Amino acid sequence: ETFADHREAILKTAKALVEDTKTLVAGAASSQEQLATAAQAAVRTITK
Repeated sequence: ETFADHREAILKTAKALVEDTKTLVAGAASSQEQLATAAQAAVRTITK
């Protein structure tokens, strides 16, 4: 296996993590519940 074999999956995950980070930042400025929801989404992305 080469890097090229995994490139698309890496890019897809990286984009999802960027979106999760945006949501975490917004959640940190909002309620604890929104922050917790954003954190759970980020964990789901990382553990895929």
